[in-house]
Amino acid sequence: MQLGKRKWITQMRFRNSHLIIACIAITLVSLTHSSVFGQVNDKYEAAALRYEKSLEAWRGVYVDIIKAYSEFQVCEKEDSEELKEKFLALTARGDVLADETMLAAADLLENSVTPDPDLLLFLKTAPLKFYEAHRYGDSVKAGRAILKHTEDNYELLYDTVRSAFFSNQFDYSGELMEEWRANEGKLPPQLQGIYTSQKALAEDWKKETVLREKEVEKDHLPRIAFEMEDGNVVVELFEDQFPVVVNNLMWLASQEENPFFVDQAFFFVLEHQLAMTGSRTDDGKEIIFVSNATAEQKKRARQIFRGSFGLNVRQLSATQTVLSTGCQFFPIPRPDMADSTLVVGRVVEGMDLIDNLQKTHEINESGEATPLEEAIPSRFTRVSVNRKPEGKEYEFIQPGTPRNTNQGPAPQAGPAPQAGPAPQADPAKSPGK
Repeated sequence: MQLGKRKWITQMRFRNSHLIIACIAITLVSLTHSSVFGQVNDKYEAAALRYEKSLEAWRGVYVDIIKAYSEFQVCEKEDSEELKEKFLALTARGDVLADETMLAAADLLENSVTPDPDLLLFLKTAPLKFYEAHRYGDSVKAGRAILKHTEDNYELLYDTVRSAFFSNQFDYSGELMEEWRANEGKLPPQLQGIYTSQKALAEDWKKETVLREKEVEKDHLPRIAFEMEDGNVVVELFEDQFPVVVNNLMWLASQEENPFFVDQAFFFVLEHQLAMTGSRTDDGKEIIFVSNATAEQKKRARQIFRGSFGLNVRQLSATQTVLSTGCQFFPIPRPDMADSTLVVGRVVEGMDLIDNLQKTHEINESGEATPLEEAIPSRFTRVSVNRKPEGKEYEFIQPGTPRNTNQGPAPQAGPAPQAGPAPQADPAKSPGK
């Protein structure tokens, strides 16, 4: 159903108020770097040029937005749809340029000795804005630039700490937390979980980086693609560490007749925390077993970082633990879930799609994950083989059977995977000083 013209104008006015206000604000930010800043060097000059270029482009789009908005308000009904589409396209472009200008301003501040107060004011909301858009690296970039020139801004420090931690920048998050502790004597409760795991994760990340560099150099690992309406989420699988598990996942992804991975929901999504899929039913209860979980796998296990892809570990009995098709995508590091997850791959393409999945659960006041009643979960249409070693074919290996056996019966069904514990840091809360 189409909105009436007047109603649509009202809604769009509120939707784009942040853009309009910001555009008006930037017209007041004049850059006279030679006189105001009193510093000139190559990095600063390059940053100033990028900022001026982004700012000019943003101002140009702002002029077009105001023009299109004015035209829409007085247009004939038959022209309204075309002008509405034009206005929406311009505001979308304006949002992109606003972000580019903020990041250019961050570069400028990072390379400044004496900051422009207008730039500091302009960037004030950037760390939280980028955090909420799951752009943790950009949040850190903006936060780092502001923190270079300000003190005692604890909300900014909090936003930057968690964004650094979430984007695998453990050394920087640790540096900021140690500075906070030195100044205040203690950290706020919201950061205790991050602080406790930060040092170990920093060491694990160094090892992970070495492994990834070798894998990139060889460029040999198989990949599967979760095909979605807006693109593909491509997962590279750690075949060197987990050959049987990866073999079975590749077999499942290659099935043309009666495939398992088809039209499935992301049935458990906690924003900034975790996304789960891999069940034939939307309640997450119809999964299948992929492999036995072994002590040897545990020895080779890799830590959970942003972008990790894991399978849910299920304890069937006192003597049998298995891996299921409970596929888990991690937007942030979750070392607290290492016992219930085996990391068997990482996202190499489409992480933005995982970041923006429809939220299905939220954490209540008791720290428990509760479902959102009206949430319609995001879905993938199918999982396909994106890349495999030349000439290699995969056959399903039943849990407990030797590596080179022939394909056995259909994989076993199992109970629903567990969602994991409450998040490490509450994104909804920000501490005061």
